[in-house]
Amino acid sequence: MTRHQRISLGMTLVSLALAALACSTPVVEPTPTVPSETPAPTATWTPAYSPTPDLPPGWVPYRSEIVQISLYRPSDWVVTSYDEPRIDLTEEQGRGWIEIAMLDETTMGQWGLDYQPGMDAEAIIDDLARAAREDGRFEAPRQIENRSGASAWAIAGHYEVLDDFVLIAVVGLDDKGFILVGHGGSDEAEWSRLRPIYEQVVWSVTP
Repeated sequence: MTRHQRISLGMTLVSLALAALACSTPVVEPTPTVPSETPAPTATWTPAYSPTPDLPPGWVPYRSEIVQISLYRPSDWVVTSYDEPRIDLTEEQGRGWIEIAMLDETTMGQWGLDYQPGMDAEAIIDDLARAAREDGRFEAPRQIENRSGASAWAIAGHYEVLDDFVLIAVVGLDDKGFILVGHGGSDEAEWSRLRPIYEQVVWSVTP
């Protein structure tokens, strides 16, 4: 499957409306030599401390004002941003690809969700899991540690329509959430390599 096909079809696993998202015109952002690592403060969210594991070598901080998100990423992964609150992280040499979107009351329809501010990530991932299992085999949702103590839950499995291993994760805050979809393609060995990277990105997400 080509990268164009993946971008055109990848988000259909949770809602048919997501296909429209993938048609947006991307703007590739150059990799900054000294990326900003200071997240913008939010008025309603009070982070709790979570132990910080060592980051893999070569990871760098990244900030997107479009999605209102800060995270860490491998330095050789390219960032693509869109007009709507969504970014893609793609591996320059490899199959790695993560879609990251902001979830709030203005974007919930794109995911087929009935979102309310303060909605817990576990409740959101349960709704996404039910939709994903209509076209694939997914394990039970499980909690993922987040560096700021935010609620973070994920499911992983095989999306049979596209023969694609995926990780679907949600990070929930008081006023919004973030949905991350990491793709692994059809090769199990490649998926075993990429899944820990995606989980590390989920750990690193803060507003």
